[in-house]
Amino acid sequence: MVTAAVENGGSDMVIDGNEQKPKKSVSDGFDANYLKIYYGKLFPYADFFKWMSYGNDGKHPGSDQSYFGRREFSFTLDNDIYLRFQSFNNLSEMEISIKEKCPFKIDIGPVYSVDVSKILPSFSHQFNTLLPVFS
Repeated sequence: MVTAAVENGGSDMVIDGNEQKPKKSVSDGFDANYLKIYYGKLFPYADFFKWMSYGNDGKHPGSDQSYFGRREFSFTLDNDIYLRFQSFNNLSEMEISIKEKCPFKIDIGPVYSVDVSKILPSFSHQFNTLLPVFS
């Protein structure tokens, strides 16, 4: 603000000017440390679990307790590391895993007819076999 004398009266008055305001230092880029805060304090784990359980959260007598454990999740971590076949039997397992891994992205996959942990071994043996090639 600038102080100036009034022409006729001679008393001072304050005039708003084009002053430079201090700039806030907000990063334009992505900061992975904010994910720890988000997953530690803000992520709605209970609501997410309830939503992904579709009424099979164990509160009803006819609910399928294994439903959530048969759902596949995949995480994209720092440096584009992709983790497939993630499954959780309950809310606390999911919360611990998400807080530990701090994924950049969570993909919601299908619900399989068997537990996701049993699917991975059946896929992996197909790709680990090396056969000699004879010419």
